[in-house]
Amino acid sequence: MEANFVYRKDNQMWRKKQIVEDYWYRRWNIAEFYPVVTEEEKEVVKGKVEIVKINNLEIPENTIPVPLTGMIHALGSVLDITHYGRPKKVEERKLITHTIFLPLFDGKIEREISLGF
Repeated sequence: MEANFVYRKDNQMWRKKQIVEDYWYRRWNIAEFYPVVTEEEKEVVKGKVEIVKINNLEIPENTIPVPLTGMIHALGSVLDITHYGRPKKVEERKLITHTIFLPLFDGKIEREISLGF
């Protein structure tokens, strides 16, 4: 099967056709928890989703990251983690650089604090 991967890199839109295979992924009963620590200060507004720069998190190959949505910051919750550039396969190492944050209250996110895990 062939799929189009669409992503942004250096403020440009890129498209890449790639052959993908059906593959089953299984979640194990083993987990590792990493704090999502901010690398910038940012003013947030209740209900306005923000992309926040975080300290780099290296995700090993064959790993599926899942944020703990129950572990929230006083101003809101981490919806997901992301990186810029070409989408990576589960089998590839990933370097996570940003988080998608949903503020539940207006306020200021400080630098070097944990937004979640």
